[in-house]
Parts: sequence; structure tokens; C-alpha cells
Amino acid sequence: MYSYHKEMLLRKMLTLTNILKVQPYNSRCVPTISKRVMSTEWSNYSPKFKAFKAKQAAMQCDDGLPVYLKGGTFDKFLLNLTVALTIYGLGSSLRFLYSLTTN
Repeated sequence: MYSYHKEMLLRKMLTLTNILKVQPYNSRCVPTISKRVMSTEWSNYSPKFKAFKAKQAAMQCDDGLPVYLKGGTFDKFLLNLTVALTIYGLGSSLRFLYSLTTN
């Protein structure tokens, strides 16, 4: 019985040493630096990125509007819808609590 446990322990140790074995440094494994130089000209960027940067600049301008209203009428609609649904949910909760206390 003792030899069985010793053998199992030896197998586990050998497996761990194989997993954790440090490979010798090989010059073929050194990553090479790309020779392509990145440029910052606008002609290299996609049109979607240009549109994103234009929208980002419009959102960051200081015109006194909060950022959640700078999208236009759709943002105003979503804000009003959110406020209305919140008030309705609060009213429904209060009505439910009132019905529990009166019965």
C-alpha cells in the first residue's frame, strides 16, 4: 500500500515538473518589431472613425446642455419616457402598499 502511494506521488511530481519546466531561451522565439510605421494622417482612418470623432467633439462642446440631452429630440423623448415610467412605478408601488394596509 505504501509503495502505491509513493508511486502516485512520484507521478504527480513528474507531471508538475513537466508542466512547470522552463524552456531554454531560444532566439527564434524573440518577437520582431513591425517595420510598418503608424502615421496619424486622417486619410488612413475609416469614415466611421471620422464620424465618431465628429460626434465626440459635438458631445464635448460646452453649450450648457447635459450630455444625456445632446443627442436631440430622441434623447428628450427617452428622458421623458424614463421619468414617466419611474413615476408610474412609484405610484403603483404606493397603491399596492396602501391596499395591503387597508385590508
